[in-house]
This record gives sequence, structure tokens and C-alpha cells, in this order.
Amino acid sequence: MTTHSKIRCSLRRFSLVGGIAIAAVFAGPSSAHKDPVKPEQLKLYQEAFMEEVRKGDLLFHGDAATAEAMGVADDLSKTGMACAMCHPMASDTHPQSFPKFQAQMAKFATLRD
Repeated sequence: MTTHSKIRCSLRRFSLVGGIAIAAVFAGPSSAHKDPVKPEQLKLYQEAFMEEVRKGDLLFHGDAATAEAMGVADDLSKTGMACAMCHPMASDTHPQSFPKFQAQMAKFATLRD
């Protein structure tokens, strides 16, 4: 391609992108046909979410009472060790997402595995 045709192609792309941007500005944000979330609804959601985070933290650090209450006492460590004993900063040392292929097991593992 010649320099002239490259410039012409670039100008077409910029004008197309610019046109889309201008249309988006004039169209405004879409409402997704949803009622807005009320502050009291958000507070209830946050409370429920943080309760689940608290349970997960207790399980991660080996709280036997929480494991028993949730019915997962037999599903967690059979050695009496908590996850946090080997993974004190799990988000720092293992930021991967699950399921993922584990070469040691030669299969795809879930977080529970």
C-alpha cells in the first residue's frame, strides 16, 4: 500500500470511530429497563454478601464450628489442617481462577479439589 492509501484508510477508520462516539454521546446512557437499586436494598445485599464472606473466612482459617454448622466438616481437610496454614495469603500466592487444569492430578480441578 502506498502512503496515500494508508492515510486515506486511517481517516476512514477515525471518522467511523468518531461517528460512533458522537452517536453514543447523543444517545445517552441506556437504562436497561431496570428499576434503580434503592439504598436499603443495597444495604441488605451488602449484609448478606459480607455474612458469606465471614463464613468463607472462618472456613479458610479452620473454624470447626462453622464447618459443622454448614455440613462440610467431612468435606474439608481430613488432616486437621486449615487452608490458611499452607496458604496464608492465598490471593497473593494463588490468584488463578478455577476450574483449571492441574498437572499433578492430570485433570481439571475445581476450587473444592
